[in-house]
Amino acid sequence: MAYQPAAPFRLVCMVLVALGAAPAQPGPATEEAGPRKRLDLAGEWAVAGVKVFEGDVPQRPKDWKLGTLPASVKVPGPLPFDEGFRGWVTLKREVTWKRDGDLQPRLIRVDGASDSARVRVDGAEAGETAPVEDLAVLTHWAEFHCPFKGPENEGKRMLLMAGGSEYPWVAPLAKALPAEGKAEVEITLRATSGGVLGRPKPPYGILNGVCLEMASPVYIRSVSFDTEKPARESATVGSPDRARLDKPAVAHRVPRAEQPRRFRFSLVIANETGKAFKGKLRAVYGCYQGALPYTGPCPAQATGDQEIALPPGHSAVEVVRDEVPRFATCRATFLLLGRRDAPLDAATQDFQTMAVEIRDRRDFYLNNERFLVKGQGSWGEDAATRLQLRVRGGNCFRGHRDIPSWRVPGLRSEAANIDDRYKDGLLTSAGSALLASCEKCTFWNPKDTSNILKAVKGIIRRLAQCPGILQWEATNELFGEPDEARVAILDAFHKYDPYHRPVLATKSSGEWEAVAHDGRVDGVDIVGCQYLLSKEAVDSIAAAVTEQPIMSTEVNWNDTTLYNERKMYQVWLEKGLCGSLLFDYSGNALSQPVTLAPPEDNPRDWWLAGESVRALYQDLVATAHKQPDGRVQLTVGNRMPYALRGVALFVKDVGRFELGDLAPGDAANVVLPLEHSPALRERLAARAEYVTHSGLRHLELHAPKVAAPNEEKAR
Repeated sequence: MAYQPAAPFRLVCMVLVALGAAPAQPGPATEEAGPRKRLDLAGEWAVAGVKVFEGDVPQRPKDWKLGTLPASVKVPGPLPFDEGFRGWVTLKREVTWKRDGDLQPRLIRVDGASDSARVRVDGAEAGETAPVEDLAVLTHWAEFHCPFKGPENEGKRMLLMAGGSEYPWVAPLAKALPAEGKAEVEITLRATSGGVLGRPKPPYGILNGVCLEMASPVYIRSVSFDTEKPARESATVGSPDRARLDKPAVAHRVPRAEQPRRFRFSLVIANETGKAFKGKLRAVYGCYQGALPYTGPCPAQATGDQEIALPPGHSAVEVVRDEVPRFATCRATFLLLGRRDAPLDAATQDFQTMAVEIRDRRDFYLNNERFLVKGQGSWGEDAATRLQLRVRGGNCFRGHRDIPSWRVPGLRSEAANIDDRYKDGLLTSAGSALLASCEKCTFWNPKDTSNILKAVKGIIRRLAQCPGILQWEATNELFGEPDEARVAILDAFHKYDPYHRPVLATKSSGEWEAVAHDGRVDGVDIVGCQYLLSKEAVDSIAAAVTEQPIMSTEVNWNDTTLYNERKMYQVWLEKGLCGSLLFDYSGNALSQPVTLAPPEDNPRDWWLAGESVRALYQDLVATAHKQPDGRVQLTVGNRMPYALRGVALFVKDVGRFELGDLAPGDAANVVLPLEHSPALRERLAARAEYVTHSGLRHLELHAPKVAAPNEEKAR
């Protein structure tokens, strides 16, 4: 989506430097820090019981029978059952330990359960990683894309649901185990998955590990957090417990934003000593340095102490911190300190700092800067298609689906797909529609919204920690859903998402006008319009919806109205639309290789992404002019309403030019040596690399034709 600045480009710099070295590779994943000891439960577990799901199961032979069960299995690892098995498996083992000061087993940790693990310790329930009944929640996808429809087939639908917990699950025990002794740990793998929509059946098992965590009588039972919008002028920053990371791990250091984002960490701390406790709570904040979220070294970069006084029992303690919005994944480690600041216990919480807002009713802001969505409606599962989208000027995808998990090998993961895009500088514009397509809605029940709550909780459990998600999608072109259904979905996302990202829903513009009241559409934060390709349609929706952002959510890149004399992209911008899905489902833009120099425009080759198409979406505009002395001056200008930081320009056969930061409307000139200056009408080739919105990496290719000195533009 091009942006036309109100004033001509301002010249800011011209410098030539040598080619830079390759970027450093990310380090290994970081383990949690702190003094808490663990009793590893890896090893042989007895198979104590099996419940087999009978009936017709897709991908299972009609004559399938349960074979001989092993007496024991190894944990962690997949269970050795054949592909036809569907059911629950109960595993047991005994664990013994010796006294270690005042430490006692007080929590249990399960990492990588497939599908869900219900845990009992010494006969007492400890909880379940992801209640398996929630997997069969009646959403559009389960209702219309599996053979078992309706509430009466919930049990059968569970046979098709593929679950699994990628993030470690930690739960306090109902009662601490003795300081020395033994206990029986029982885990029931409620593993019903048969592979969704024909996917291979994932393995059953605890795939990464299980352990008991030791803690003193004063310990941290749980950590959670919530965020506020970036703090306004009333925000207090600089105090020890609100210190900011001074050196964020991004490709280029960027100035601190004016409005930090406030995190409120909520800790439940147990005091089981029977008397009052006084000490300190120390918060240690680090920033991960790996290419993928929450990976690589995570050095401590800020700390803060606060005095605490705890009566016997459980107490809630809040820690407030202001963070500069940027693309960074971080970890907060909370240390309980006793006499002479001796550490008693520790717990961690990962979080990401990206902030998405709606400002001035209509504008979409990302990390304190205006953001325009320039997306693609496919999956982007491989590096090649992600690179093609970046080169063409895109910054996000709309759709997503699962790929093999890198956190839990053996599972499939939506988060892994979204995290791969984020690593490559591409975001996901919606976390998948809860209800979608044009069939009649059977999901909504005004007397019982538990389906919606379960579905949203499941999405948040799987995806909330993904820093690459811009917004959630409630409905997509759904036929006949009442406003109350969208309201319930929106309320659930705002309640359960700790980052409070906005919610999108889509229809055609004519349908939205019918349900808009007082400038708003109930049940959405952002109004999405499919194929908004006439000025009359834009005028109509902009007049009906005045209090919310509008996004053109499906448009094919090869629709000529985008860049012919009608210039629909300019109409969108003039009306304040916050973005558009420019490369869409039927356009096949990513099926084409990206050449260094784009093909020249040809109306007969409407299916080929030509020069005007590439120029339409890119952040930078590049021109080249021959100078009187024969050298060529290359000019690149920022035509977007956000800054491009750390711009590096690589000119083929010449070298690397460091252009620094380009504010909206800024431009930079580079004069090429005479021996590397192309002749008139010839092209020169350049690659631009930079970051936007405090850490979002971009890459563009430019190949302008050399024009005469007085020509305004030549391509």
